[in-house]
Amino acid sequence: MKREHDREEAMTTFAFEYRVRFSDTDWMGLLHHQHYPRLFEWAREELFRARGQAFLGHIEQDRWLAVLEIAYNIKGPAKYDRVLRVMPRLTKVTRARIWIGYEVTDAETGDLIATGHSLHTVLNSKGKVVRLPKDLMDYATAHLPDREQER
Repeated sequence: MKREHDREEAMTTFAFEYRVRFSDTDWMGLLHHQHYPRLFEWAREELFRARGQAFLGHIEQDRWLAVLEIAYNIKGPAKYDRVLRVMPRLTKVTRARIWIGYEVTDAETGDLIATGHSLHTVLNSKGKVVRLPKDLMDYATAHLPDREQER
């Protein structure tokens, strides 16, 4: 696993790399479809960590980023031992929700492997939906394309 980013532009140029392992593949030697949500999760965590927003700090503040929805479309084969580049992008934010888009490419060829998105909300330890912490909201809205946010 590898993180690549420019601290100044991590939200728009961040890429997380992952080599497809044998245990990730199906009998055809291709990444099994069940692994895409896991790749998205790793890339999402590393994206926030790269910008100083590690989830552990929010957990300590009783704020949990829960997945409400995750979807993906496989566009091409992710073969055993190939390095994938997963590029997460914040696409929208509201007071209690964050939308993240993903693009997965072959790191060597640039071929598109998959696209996807996830929708998250913030919960406290009692399961109640709460607003995004101010620092996370400020961070997210500052890095949205064309400042796409709703209050």
